[in-house]
Amino acid sequence: MPDFESIDALGGDARFTSPTATTALTWNAADVRYNNYDLRPPEFVPGETYDIDVVNAPGIPELHLADALSVPNHFSVTDPRIAGTTYPDIAADHHFQWSTEEEGDAVLLQVGLVNDDGTAFAEELHCAVRDTGSFWLPADQWVDWIPGRHVHVLIGRYTTARGLLPWNRGRIEVASQLWYYGVGNSE
Repeated sequence: MPDFESIDALGGDARFTSPTATTALTWNAADVRYNNYDLRPPEFVPGETYDIDVVNAPGIPELHLADALSVPNHFSVTDPRIAGTTYPDIAADHHFQWSTEEEGDAVLLQVGLVNDDGTAFAEELHCAVRDTGSFWLPADQWVDWIPGRHVHVLIGRYTTARGLLPWNRGRIEVASQLWYYGVGNSE
């Protein structure tokens, strides 16, 4: 019979290190994992690759993984121009565009049409597309598009770095996303 051993961290320190930045992750005992939510530059620098180091973690050997996290490069959303000072018009049949292409594994897009009261989404669409620089969201994907409402847009570049754990050659994948958020008007 084969012997199995469960390896699980019980604390310790985890750090992401790049040529210009170091970010420590905190141990979250309730979730039994290292985490920091909503990290922003300069905690992670867009376009840089990070090593992961885990030390003083009872339950697992010390770990150094080179190039284990790749943060997506900056990009800008060129249509609709959600970063501007005025709300852009967004059609139900809209061609979303961003400034660079093929620098991520995918682009994630969330578009939400706000309800009459302005308190929640009346309808929301989620898309994952290839990072080709643009994506056409056809009008027939909406059940009830209504002009004159706010539209929330969340668009993010997604990258995944892959590696092998040194003690058992198990695969590890670390994903990162760089998000942009803005609001427009439905037309």
